[in-house]
Amino acid sequence: MRGQIKEILSDLKKATVIVTHDQLEALTMATKIAVMRDGFIEQVSSPHDIFAKPNNIFVGGFIGTPQMNILDCKINEINS
Repeated sequence: MRGQIKEILSDLKKATVIVTHDQLEALTMATKIAVMRDGFIEQVSSPHDIFAKPNNIFVGGFIGTPQMNILDCKINEINS
């Protein structure tokens, strides 16, 4: 059904805003995603960039299915 809805919206050639709490639905249907927290936008980007390069820990933890693992770490040295 997602594919059919995406095709219909594409054929209409109109900007459409869809609100969902289903991360998989957002990742499969959207060309751009806005992740919000407490009424503020945390990140706006393509589904690929939201998933692969989250702006912060909230976005990374929220968008992952299953939730992404967030590890505390410290960089001791950088070799260039």
